[in-house]
This record gives sequence, C-alpha cells and structure tokens, in this order.
Amino acid sequence: MSNDPRTADPVTARSGGPTTNEHLSFNGDSPGGATGAGGVSAPAAPPVDPGPVWGIIQGLASYWLVVAALDLGVFDDLAAGRALSIDGPKVASLLDGLVALGLVTRVRPGGPSETSGPYQLTPVAETYLVSDPPRSMAALVRHSPGPLENWTGLAETVRSGGPPPCPVGADGAFHAHLVAATFPTQYAVARVTVAGLGPVSAVLDIGAGSAPWAIAVLEANPSANAIIVDLPEVIPVARAAAARHGVIDRCRFVEGDYLSVELPPADLVVLGHVCRAEPPERASSLIAAAAAAIIPGPGPDPKGHLAITDYFVDDDRSGPAQALLMGATMAAATAGGTTYSSGQFRAWLAAAGLDAIEIVRPLPFQDVLIATIKRRPGES
Repeated sequence: MSNDPRTADPVTARSGGPTTNEHLSFNGDSPGGATGAGGVSAPAAPPVDPGPVWGIIQGLASYWLVVAALDLGVFDDLAAGRALSIDGPKVASLLDGLVALGLVTRVRPGGPSETSGPYQLTPVAETYLVSDPPRSMAALVRHSPGPLENWTGLAETVRSGGPPPCPVGADGAFHAHLVAATFPTQYAVARVTVAGLGPVSAVLDIGAGSAPWAIAVLEANPSANAIIVDLPEVIPVARAAAARHGVIDRCRFVEGDYLSVELPPADLVVLGHVCRAEPPERASSLIAAAAAAIIPGPGPDPKGHLAITDYFVDDDRSGPAQALLMGATMAAATAGGTTYSSGQFRAWLAAAGLDAIEIVRPLPFQDVLIATIKRRPGES
C-alpha cells in the first residue's frame, strides 16, 4: 500500500498510520493544495498578487516619464500631427512607457518605430496633457507634488511631526506657479457651478490663486464685482488672468494672509482648495470668517452662498483614494495641512450658523460643497 497520505487506506490511517492532522500539509506550488480529513484535497489559496507593490515601485517611473514627455514636447507634437522634435536611441523607450501608461497608442502595432512613427494620443492625454486645451493639466503635473525634497524627507517629517524641509504653506513664489497650473481645471469647475447658483452681485474669492472663480462669476454676471484675496506674490497672477478675460476693471485685489485682512461682504464667498493647506484650527477659523462675510444677493428669492472646493475624505477615512493621497501630499508639503471629511466641514459650517448644505460634482474628481443662506421674512 502507498505511504502517500493522500492515497492511504482510511482504516489504516485510523488504526495504525499517521493521524489526519499529521497528514495535513500544504505546498503552495501544488495544484492539490492542502489535504484535509479523509484525504480530500482543499483548493490551494491563490497567491497574493504583487501588482500593487509593482505599481508603487513603478510609480516614480510613471511620473517622471510624463514630466520628461512634457519637457520634450511629445504630447504637443503628437496632438499637432507633426514629427517629434526629438530623436535618438532612447525615444522609442520613452514612447513605450507612455503606451504602458495608456497615454499613447501605436496606430499600426508592429510597424516601424522611428521617432516620427505611428503614435497617437489617447483621449486622456489629448484632453489633459497638451498645453492648450481648456482643461489642460500639463503644468499641474509638474507643480502639484511640491518640492522633491519634501518627499525624500517625508520619513523624518512624520517621525518628528514638524514642518517639512521646504514647507509651501506660506511660500508665495511656489503658489504663484501652482495657481497658474490649476487655473484650467478650476475655471471649468467654477463655470459649471456658477451656472447653477443664480444671479450674483459680488464675489469674495478668498485664497483666490489665479482667480478662476471670480472670473467665472464676473463672466456670468455682467454687473457683478469681485474682491480677490491672496498673498502678495500670487496677486499678479490673478491680475494677469483677470486681464486676459477682460474683467479686471470689476476686480479689487487685496494682498495678505486671509485670516489677517478684512473680508468685505459678498453674496458669494469662495474657498477654493485652500482649507486643506491649513491645520484644523486655522481651517475652522477661515470658514467662520468666510461665513460671516456672506450676505443675501439680488433676485426675487435672495440667497447668499459659500462655495468650498476641496478633496473630501469619507468620514471613516477609508477613501476616496484621491482625497487620501492629497492628504498625504499636504503632510509632506505643509506644516499642518491635511484633507478633511465632508462631515468635518459640515460641523464647522454648523458652528458658523450654516446648515443648508449640498455637495455637487461638476467634473470628475472635483467636488464643491455649497452652503446657502436666505433672507428671512422681514429682513431688509
């Protein structure tokens, strides 16, 4: 009789052979897997997929591949249908990497691979990585992660709980570049959102950056005016954007820290991607100051709004991934910033006397929290 426990006579096994537990073995590479009672094979546990770890390892390569392609004009060249402005033995490898990332496709798989060869952009790359389209994120790719030193120093920042090597919270020069890069996306978000708010007479854009919200409001409301608040290094970027859009004559610019300057009243107050750069105590103070500035606006049903754009994490902080990773970016780049949940924002707004709240999503990955106040009967 075979000594293989998988084929042993069950009587022999019970009477004089090894016990069932002694038979139990597991060979991760064996299709039979574990052997249980009576010699019946249990299905082998599937191997743990190492794909997420490879994704992390390759994440650095993915990012710098795209940055290199932007620097070399690859996306702009392909969008224009012209030969690449670069040549050399490594160009094919760069393009292969972009194919792997789903940003470029081969028109004729297996065809010639010369640098002017048959490549074309995918819709994602054509929409977001070419310099000119209205929703281009090309500049944002370069600036959004912040200084590289903050990432290589993240372990020490977490260990110490202190500021990062190059904190960007009050770095006006850094923000001047960043807000110019964010303009296309935030302008698109603002235009869609403003269309649903009704008439606006005055907008107070706090931490305005390149003023996408103020500009969208002024374009939609020809008689409105805007107060634009930001750091001294950032205000010239807002001025230039307002001039390009032909609305600068209806803008007033206020330089300084938004918690230090006087905030005039307006029927639309905007906090556009600024709260997560602040620690909780400053974020809550900023929301209280913004709420205090709201007044009801024009129209037969007068309302005032506070619009907060940010990446809101779930209340249990289990997702979404975009918001969680943005929180990690804030930890790496600022002294005390993080992402907050919509529940936390609702609590701050309730403390400030605002409770008519909704969250809208005008574009993918872009959420806007809108709090509304109405003029009560008898108020002037």
